[in-house]
Amino acid sequence: MTGPLQIVLGTISVLFLIVSSVLAYRAVRAMVRIIRTGQPDGTRFGPVKSRLKTLAIESLGHTRMLKWSAIGAAHWFVFVGFYGLFLTLVEAFGEVWNPAFHLPLIGEWSLWNLFADIIGTGTILGILYLIYRRQKDHPRRQGRKSRFAGTNEGRGYFVEAVVLTVGVAILLIRALKVSSDLTDAPAWSHPISGALAAILPDSPDLLTVVAFVKIVVSLTWLVVISRILNMGVAWHRFSAFFNIYFKREDDGTVALGPLQPMTSGGKPIDFEDPGEDDVFGRGKIEDFTWKGMLDFTTCTECGRCQSQCPAWNTGKPLSPKMVIMDLRDHLYAKAPTCSARRRRPRRRRTTTSSSPPTSRPGRRATPASRGPTTRRRTGRWSARSRRAGSSTPTSCGAARAAAPAWSSARSTSSTSTTSWTCAATRC
Repeated sequence: MTGPLQIVLGTISVLFLIVSSVLAYRAVRAMVRIIRTGQPDGTRFGPVKSRLKTLAIESLGHTRMLKWSAIGAAHWFVFVGFYGLFLTLVEAFGEVWNPAFHLPLIGEWSLWNLFADIIGTGTILGILYLIYRRQKDHPRRQGRKSRFAGTNEGRGYFVEAVVLTVGVAILLIRALKVSSDLTDAPAWSHPISGALAAILPDSPDLLTVVAFVKIVVSLTWLVVISRILNMGVAWHRFSAFFNIYFKREDDGTVALGPLQPMTSGGKPIDFEDPGEDDVFGRGKIEDFTWKGMLDFTTCTECGRCQSQCPAWNTGKPLSPKMVIMDLRDHLYAKAPTCSARRRRPRRRRTTTSSSPPTSRPGRRATPASRGPTTRRRTGRWSARSRRAGSSTPTSCGAARAAAPAWSSARSTSSTSTTSWTCAATRC
């Protein structure tokens, strides 16, 4: 069943997959590098068995979200649909080339088809309910009483549109296979898509187009979040697992009780005889631990903390959600400077001469002076400088000098939040 339409759309799908995969890899690598700039917090890695148990209970059981009853149930279907139906995206790449394609082993398995039908329908209904609740609780209706007050609504709309489109595409593909007689699975294994097939035409080409749309929408979502690292409403789908695993209490209990000792550099501070380099509290973003930075990254801007905050509910300007959002945006805006500061040069060589050194490729010229002059090897040129053909190498020192341009405390544009691609993180 492979024709010109299938060849063209299949080729575009593969090329788009390669590009989006490269961008996603670079985004994850940059995000890990940024989080690692945080202060040490070495008490969160074990015991592994207990932490894995907590991770399974809180993620699969949705123990936190289900406290919100209907919202939690809707989110559970969206969550299970995102991971449980990932194989339908894999299958779509085959269906673009050949509408009759099925996954090996499980493609015609009755239980798999029933699971995909039920969870696919649940995903659509779940996201529709979440869309309804976002509009019902919107700040234009409830003002500051809305838990979405201060939330970046555009990003939420984008994610909701992607989930809804992909869910509809899954059911349409399955229904078109039934209407085009391209599946041998029994009728009871696809009750919803089978009923939908009654109003759809026998058109393998239409199935190819729908599979292509599903791929493009899914990969567009991947490209967008790869370019916006502080898009917590999307990134929490991946970072939430690590955030749960590394929580303070390995058994899943809430982090209440006695205050934790104040630390500096991952070690408790001796208030009677503090070290000369000890930092008290958090004066700048680099003073937070890596777990704190992971917390910022995982924030979904759902506003549950804000809705329960006594200060916010009594009309005060303090909002825990907005504090976390500001810290997250500031972290990713300042990330190139933090990375440059923490990086150590590979080699250093100090020489003393009676005359100013001459400029050479890969070195920075030192201004002339009357006395002995000290010069230091700056290391590699940045990849961007080489591509641009610049005659002056870019170094971490240059990035630090330009730090004020990166350090706005409230920068939410995709341009500023993807500045991790600058030379400072590549040297």
